[in-house]
Amino acid sequence: MDKMEQLTLDPIAKVSGEVNVPGSKSL
Repeated sequence: MDKMEQLTLDPIAKVSGEVNVPGSKSL
């Protein structure tokens, strides 16, 4: 699940710059 979330939140983190989504914050 971690890998799946990372790939899905990858583009979001790039656009947002900061990760505000729960789960991605671990990264």
